[in-house]
Amino acid sequence: MSARKSSRKQARVPSLRQCNNRGFVELKGRRIYLGPWGAHETEQAYERTIAEWISRRGQLPATSSEITVVELCLSYWQHCLELTCPHERYQLLS
Repeated sequence: MSARKSSRKQARVPSLRQCNNRGFVELKGRRIYLGPWGAHETEQAYERTIAEWISRRGQLPATSSEITVVELCLSYWQHCLELTCPHERYQLLS
């Protein structure tokens, strides 16, 4: 039985880096600053960020200025309710 190489490319885990005495990690071209370089809290933030990034399969989490799909759907639903008459609203909710 011969071992075959996987055709999948192994993803590289980005390393903790330093700039202006601050630690950061770069994910998909976006720098995420984690704290002062060399601080234990910065290393913990790095581990937490990488774990979240891996669990999301390489996707970045939404920032506070970005809207999520759930928030978009809720906003649209509220907009639709505002446009309907009161008796139509009851039918939409039941």
